[in-house]
Amino acid sequence: MNNKKIIISIIILMIFIIGVLAILILLNSKKEENVLDNNIIIDDRYTVDRSKQKIDEKYTKFNEKNQSNELQIQATTEERLLNKYLEDYKKNALYFPEDAYNLLDEIYRNKRFGNLNEFKRYLEDCTTELNNLELYKYLINDYNTYKEFVCIDQYDNYYIFKVTNPGDYTVTLDTYTVDSEKFIKEYNSGNESKKVQLNIDKFIKMINAKDYKNSYALLYDEFKNNYFKTEDVYKQYIKNNLFEYNTVTYDKFSNEGDTYIYELTVSDKTGTISGTKKLTIIMKLKQGTDFVMSFSIV
Repeated sequence: MNNKKIIISIIILMIFIIGVLAILILLNSKKEENVLDNNIIIDDRYTVDRSKQKIDEKYTKFNEKNQSNELQIQATTEERLLNKYLEDYKKNALYFPEDAYNLLDEIYRNKRFGNLNEFKRYLEDCTTELNNLELYKYLINDYNTYKEFVCIDQYDNYYIFKVTNPGDYTVTLDTYTVDSEKFIKEYNSGNESKKVQLNIDKFIKMINAKDYKNSYALLYDEFKNNYFKTEDVYKQYIKNNLFEYNTVTYDKFSNEGDTYIYELTVSDKTGTISGTKKLTIIMKLKQGTDFVMSFSIV
């Protein structure tokens, strides 16, 4: 009798342990699926914390106990330079677009815009933001052969200046056009859910940056032919059906074979417009970090 009780107790204990392990595995899987809800690696140096909605603070600021006249002078000089670069870009973009175009990093310029006319089209879409542009936050990275001044405006647009000498610099306007080594490593180490989230994040960044050309190029050919025969039709749809600046919550992930589906909730990133929109992304992963996608039509 005692042996039967012992055996029953062992069986109950084993069932309990198996149940606990199953719950832990499920929770860990859920955590991995939604890892980007809190943090998204956007390049080698910048990590957005969604709970704070700002870049990790590596700004050129000094604690009072560590301040010295020399450090204050250095910080002031760098801040003045940073503001000068940003004002120079703003002036060129508004009044001398060819000069602004020529200041862009060549590899970035060719991949993002391709030619001056595309850059001018982009500037036309951003005229209001450029006129109202204000430096919201920044960081400065000091490397052996150059300094990097990263400016972020009130709309979360990026202006990254790679400065080899004062006044000698190139500009990039986002962190998604050219994949960094760290992004590629993070992407390759992730499961399908994480890869799809990273790709969606890239797509949303393109929409927010009014990069209609490159976001349009991500769509399935059949999807484009059915709904958006031209880039202008697509652009008008995005402007009419999404917010000007969007942020997403990842609600539900599923797949049908090698086609991955994510249901999202989209809201206004600036917080000035109430309400949300539902959006479903359908995606196929390709070689490297490439992908094609479509989305639900309202």
